[in-house]
Amino acid sequence: MVLWDRIINHQNQKSKSLLFTSIHPSDVLALRSLWLEWLVCAVHVPPWYTDEWSALSVHNLVAYRMETVGMVCNILRCYLTWWLFQQYMVSDLPMRHAVTRITTVPFGHVFALKRAVNDWNAVTYLTILWGFFIVFFAYLFRSSEITACLVSGPKHFSCEQREAQVWLTPSGDEFQKINDQYIWNAAWFIVITMTTVGYGDISPDTN
Repeated sequence: MVLWDRIINHQNQKSKSLLFTSIHPSDVLALRSLWLEWLVCAVHVPPWYTDEWSALSVHNLVAYRMETVGMVCNILRCYLTWWLFQQYMVSDLPMRHAVTRITTVPFGHVFALKRAVNDWNAVTYLTILWGFFIVFFAYLFRSSEITACLVSGPKHFSCEQREAQVWLTPSGDEFQKINDQYIWNAAWFIVITMTTVGYGDISPDTN
């Protein structure tokens, strides 16, 4: 990114001097975006630390392990793969620094996305992206639905309450909470939600 900015500034200034391509570590450390990414990627739960906290959802009490919250934060690092994909989509363009200056079209995120959907491999890219979102949101859904009150180990004091063991539906029905730890069931839920075909609880019938 440092070298890219230097090239763009060098071309905009129409300087006849040589471009300084040597990058010192201090030049990289001066980037605010680098410190922001470090802040996002540095969030983790130490292996010796564990804790729980509870949250009330409608009339139901859910307890979350700190390890689960930490993993949810860590999975957000997947956005780093987009930078690799963006560079891949513009890597075959010749003299792209000069072209972006002459045409005033930035070869950024939007350009890479437009080029991906107009490529012959657009179906492949979209399929991979759809599969990624299924796994990503399935993990988030699974993590939000599992309560630490039904997991072996130390329990939060709120797990002794009835709302943490017996769940109440909006219609007033009660049922015993059971943790569904299978990621495939969460993926099925995400696929059905994304395709809007219904969950099978309500179906039409004829006379």
